[in-house]
Amino acid sequence: YWKAHIENSSLMQINNLTGINSLLIIGAGNLIDCPIKKLLNLVRKITLLDLDPACRSLWAKYGFSRTSAYRSYLITDITNCLFSWSIKFEKEVSLYRREKALKKAEELLFSFCQKEIAVPLFNKFEAVVSLNILSQLFIYFSEKALSTLLKCKVLEQSIYNSEVIRYLDIISKKIENHHLKTCFSLAKKKVIIISDKLFIYYQAENPLWEEVEAVRWDFKTAAKKGWRLKECSSWYWNIVPLNTEIEGGGRVNLVKGSVFEKETYN
Repeated sequence: YWKAHIENSSLMQINNLTGINSLLIIGAGNLIDCPIKKLLNLVRKITLLDLDPACRSLWAKYGFSRTSAYRSYLITDITNCLFSWSIKFEKEVSLYRREKALKKAEELLFSFCQKEIAVPLFNKFEAVVSLNILSQLFIYFSEKALSTLLKCKVLEQSIYNSEVIRYLDIISKKIENHHLKTCFSLAKKKVIIISDKLFIYYQAENPLWEEVEAVRWDFKTAAKKGWRLKECSSWYWNIVPLNTEIEGGGRVNLVKGSVFEKETYN
């Protein structure tokens, strides 16, 4: 079910990274949609980045270590905030119940909306790949916030009638823009962004599919100043086949991939 998606993701990387000397792959994870064996033959220096430390054992099989000059990795939160915000939110909101918990959640989320988020201070790479992570960055924080409120006996209806959802939406936009800024600021020559654009839910006997926007970013027109769009393509990813996780239904993701080249670089 995932074959076409994996092939399309891999080809976009292989076809656009030949001749690149240094590469950062954000969201490398378990390397399912990263053609690491071929990239190791194409790129001199590769750095893998993910938040999950469990990835290290798999990466080590390909010679990656924290201190290697040519095959290194970083275990870090690329957003510079969501992991710490999640911990703070759960810790502080969990001290309360019902209306008081909801009020505390609103206060915290509002404060997060006001914060400036710094771009990570890494060395620059010739190319940066954002690998199927843009739509996932905010999901962890959002799910954590909502589950914390439910554990604090806040009614679901009360959550959706509060400022919580509006603040989460503001934070989502903020994180998306921050990630794109990070990718372009860390790259010298190329940026490849592969991400879900739409989540499409369907039922076996219902021809009307529900579409949920995964990211707001326009993959064709959102190139940063000094960058030009070289390639933009899309494909469907049958991520949740019929009746595997959703009874009587399934989910297909519309995935988009964009390749940007810097017009001039030092």
